[in-house]
Amino acid sequence: MDEFLLSENRPSPSEADDQPTEKDCLEADLPASIQKAIAELLQGEKEQVLHLDCLSDELYGAINANLWGGCITEEQADYLRSKYL
Repeated sequence: MDEFLLSENRPSPSEADDQPTEKDCLEADLPASIQKAIAELLQGEKEQVLHLDCLSDELYGAINANLWGGCITEEQADYLRSKYL
């Protein structure tokens, strides 16, 4: 009986893949300035531009401004820095 109850509470592999991960939640509904800076940094990396340092500084500043403005959490800021910078 215990085995039956335990097996019923486990999601199937296909159900588990459909659920958002914590990382998805940390990037959901980001302020426009951060989204823009991320897009520009990724495009710059793709095109191998010479001013990547400026683009990464722009993203760093956008993260900090939105953190101190209360638009994102410390956890989101740390996650974005570690992922993109």
